[in-house]
Amino acid sequence: MVITITGLLMAIALPSYTHYVETNYQLVAQQRALFIANQLQRWRARNLTYSGFSLMEHSSGTQELKYLMVLTDATGNHSLTDEKANTQGWRILVKPDPDFKKLTLSDIYYLDSLGRRCVFDGSVMVPDIASIEFCPKSW
Repeated sequence: MVITITGLLMAIALPSYTHYVETNYQLVAQQRALFIANQLQRWRARNLTYSGFSLMEHSSGTQELKYLMVLTDATGNHSLTDEKANTQGWRILVKPDPDFKKLTLSDIYYLDSLGRRCVFDGSVMVPDIASIEFCPKSW
């Protein structure tokens, strides 16, 4: 009897807790992306360009982040530290870390210097960061 009740409670509580944990990871990823966007704007205010901005130098505390962040120039083809970069804008793609299996189908987030903030369902194929022009859903 006790085992049946315990099993029933676990069957109800575990999916709810798992959803809560996944949602928390997604919100932390969004927060980190917005923090990096803020740091990019501060960098440009000081340097009048995004050139030389390094994600590694400005992403303290991302060790616990279960998402990978990709930062590129306005074209999506070069790093902001690359000589060939278009340093008048930037693009950030935040996607689940493939090593963290619990988030394999979680949402993928995109934001850029033009103010676009897109969310892609993790079950669909996300276009390359250089080819994102249309947002199916904003966040």
